[in-house]
Amino acid sequence: MVIINSRYRHPAAAGITFTEPTLTQQHFAQETDINQIVRRAINTGDVSVFTPADRSEFYDCTVYEDYQSSLHFLKEIEDDFSSLPSDIRRQFNDRADNYVRFMTDPANVGKAVELGLLQGGEKSKPQASASDPSDPAGAPPEAKKPESDA
Repeated sequence: MVIINSRYRHPAAAGITFTEPTLTQQHFAQETDINQIVRRAINTGDVSVFTPADRSEFYDCTVYEDYQSSLHFLKEIEDDFSSLPSDIRRQFNDRADNYVRFMTDPANVGKAVELGLLQGGEKSKPQASASDPSDPAGAPPEAKKPESDA
């Protein structure tokens, strides 16, 4: 037999009773009330409260054919960084993003050659083969276009 409680038939147990004081800060009640937020937005015309705060960064993802190729490119960079000797990785605080930042800065070409990360002939014009994930240009092999002699 199923017993259904209603306002005319009360349950046997009253439920859980909390005896400790609440940790909710009641002075924020007006700030978090959705009705107050909407009313304030209508009155002031400021609807920025309804949009995410940090939308200022945009990334150019057009150099990748698809999501899988971008993941493959990132994996190649990680593998390249992991294959470096530990003393060189330590110079980048063992972080691949520091390595990429260093390798994509044209001012670091001389230091990269000195560390053995680039060949000596690449000082003037860094180029990498399609399978070389340490491409100083930072673009995946699919996105590279041959330079025309104009």
